[in-house]
Amino acid sequence: MKKFLNDLIGITGYKLKNKKYLYEPDRNLIKSINHFKVNSIIDVGANKGQFALKLFENKFRGNVLSFEPLEEEHRILNYLSLNIKNWKIAKRCAIGKINSKKEFNISGNRESSSLLKILPKHTLLRPDSKTKNIKIIKVEKLDNFCDEISKLKKNLLLKIDTQGSEFDVLLGAEKVIKDMKCLFIEVSLTPLYKDQKLWLDIIKYLKKLKFEVWSVDQLLKNNATGQTYQLDIFFYKKT
Repeated sequence: MKKFLNDLIGITGYKLKNKKYLYEPDRNLIKSINHFKVNSIIDVGANKGQFALKLFENKFRGNVLSFEPLEEEHRILNYLSLNIKNWKIAKRCAIGKINSKKEFNISGNRESSSLLKILPKHTLLRPDSKTKNIKIIKVEKLDNFCDEISKLKKNLLLKIDTQGSEFDVLLGAEKVIKDMKCLFIEVSLTPLYKDQKLWLDIIKYLKKLKFEVWSVDQLLKNNATGQTYQLDIFFYKKT
């Protein structure tokens, strides 16, 4: 299984690391998933499948349902998932707060692509995140996929990494989120995308839904100034 996954993820341009050399935030994520006995994950903003493959490589045997709007990345996901029976790829679309068609800003590095416009602060830190192309794509609410999600095992985790539009994903998931046991969300402390909601907005919104912060890991920082730009936050529903 490990060799198979390493061969697959090579297509994405990344390499899976041996478990004992996992980056510290990755270790924390695996520990949290195990602690809460998560057995199904909704992966919104899957890119080329790095998140799901990392989990499978570290002995996660639950179900993963991945969402990705970019055509090339979506094609890669379908290919990678062919031989992993508990990994399903949803139809290609972006996930947002309303059903619509919107401009999607495609960055040079692809992984920074977003429904929101990329701000200069982001491109100064990561020049390869500059927008190279804009396409009109379909946007759907996560609540549109209630039937597919209902087929997953319980103890659900919703992972959101949509480059600045994470709050909009939550707003379009009012029904789905009621069934979530945990959330794993990329948040920003400072705006990197135009009209982006920041970390405190997300924490306050989720607190009203009885979700509490379990762990926080630094994701992106400015090495020159020491300023932290992004965090990964793991939430759990307080019962």
